Amino acid sequence: MPPDLRTGILTLWVATAATAGGQASLSCEGPAGAEDMVEQLCRTLEEVVRDRHGLDPLGDEAAPVALHLRLVASRPTALSAQLHWSSGDAGGESPVLDLTVEDSDAIPASALPGFLRSLVELVDPPLPPANRPNE
Repeated sequence: MPPDLRTGILTLWVATAATAGGQASLSCEGPAGAEDMVEQLCRTLEEVVRDRHGLDPLGDEAAPVALHLRLVASRPTALSAQLHWSSGDAGGESPVLDLTVEDSDAIPASALPGFLRSLVELVDPPLPPANRPNE
């Protein structure tokens, strides 16, 4: 991680989610000055994990699966992010994905769920099977 990013990182939000088969904790971080986007991404990631895997927030207790979203860069019309997971000695990370809009002054909130679903699918954490209605 570049030194300028490392000194400006702020961990903003942590939630823990649980299901009958286990638990997953969510945490997010990003560069200083991007706190609002980090919070919005974390809330959206929580919704994506809840909707696709049936996990609901419980609190901040230890969980066997940890998801960590890192906002690498953020501008009004572009962002880059990466998702890591860990469980015991296992873990993985997605590539850094970019989301860019050219026909607007800002990234619409409606674009974030699909972006975060792509990160979750790329990293393939050991979560309960995805809830896919109509399949």
